[in-house]
Amino acid sequence: MQPRFAYHFGYLAFSGKLRGMNKLTDRRVRTIKPGRKPQRYGDGFGLMLLVQPGGTKSWVQRLTINKMRTDLGLGRYPIVTLAAARNKAIDNLRAVDAGDDPRKRQTAIPTFGQAAEAVHKANAARWSAGVASEFLSSLHRHAGRLMGRPVDAIGQVDVIATLAPVMSSTPRMGRKLRGNVRAVFAWATANQHRGDNPADGRIDAALPRQTAQTAHHAAVAVADVSDTLRRVEAAQGPNLAALALMRFVVLTACRTGEARLAKWNEIDWESRTWTIPAGRTKTRRDHRVPLADEAIEVLREVMPLRESGDYIFPSATRAGRPMNQNVLLLALRKAGVKATVHGFRSSFRDWAAEQGAAREVAEAALAHVTGGVEGAYCRTDYLERRRPLMAAWAAFVIKGKTRALRVA
Repeated sequence: MQPRFAYHFGYLAFSGKLRGMNKLTDRRVRTIKPGRKPQRYGDGFGLMLLVQPGGTKSWVQRLTINKMRTDLGLGRYPIVTLAAARNKAIDNLRAVDAGDDPRKRQTAIPTFGQAAEAVHKANAARWSAGVASEFLSSLHRHAGRLMGRPVDAIGQVDVIATLAPVMSSTPRMGRKLRGNVRAVFAWATANQHRGDNPADGRIDAALPRQTAQTAHHAAVAVADVSDTLRRVEAAQGPNLAALALMRFVVLTACRTGEARLAKWNEIDWESRTWTIPAGRTKTRRDHRVPLADEAIEVLREVMPLRESGDYIFPSATRAGRPMNQNVLLLALRKAGVKATVHGFRSSFRDWAAEQGAAREVAEAALAHVTGGVEGAYCRTDYLERRRPLMAAWAAFVIKGKTRALRVA
């Protein structure tokens, strides 16, 4: 029995329609300019030229294999010419018509799991240990149905079926998972293992709608700050670095990451000031923190750990690395505290308001940027006015006492 494709191909040639299938020309392919978004240019028999915003051009063929629509990468232009791409496309159609899978004739296509491992390996050096671990664990936990399948055998329907349940039940994890899945397919596309990214923005309309919500970090009531800190320290045990980090974060009202990654060369002992470099602040500006006596005492307590490297609060298990980002949150949970570490910043702001501290001084202590016209003309960080404020806060935190504060 003559294959259906041979009949179809012969009909097109006889009817004169085959010529119309070749819509692209060598000159057209060579001169196409990239746009802001990926662009596709069809040629016929499912063959398309994919042009990325960066200028990369590659060949993709859309086929139906085993009743599933598949985009098959045929190589990058100009390594694969228009003529060569057409020949590949026709060969693939013949294979499909004969009941074969043309993907088996290609270089081994990695599974989604193998591609995920490659992405993890490529980024491990610049990712924190927590981010690197979460990347793979989230995929194994929520995208198990994809892990063993070749990356070019996964379609948009598969991706949607994987993401939708997670985005419905746990929106925050769903958003992270979508980013991780998208990153794996971006790697596969860049390495010519498939022609497109089935997790890109085209699937957004088919996913559960994400309602924008303002999330507030759970905070400790001002009156309970001192007792809460003592409870955490009592429950934590002998981990000196973790205890010191918790106390330092609360005393300075800084963000956890700013303190966790603090280095000794950021401390000016003479002026009793800690300068957080711009690269580690949310505002992308240097932030100077006046250190109260109690904060200085914390630094002296961890001074013996300085042999571990440059970090003030080093990891207890990984030499030369900072403490894990989840240590403090775990310490709070171990003590039965439902608030977040970041929530202590809110406690500080409430306390400062109760003490009558000037708004601009309290906001500067939290490294908040003043917007509008006021922000454009006010460039000071009120460092000296913040010193008595932080000293009074430290006395309140450590001793539970309210030190007289000169309202300024």
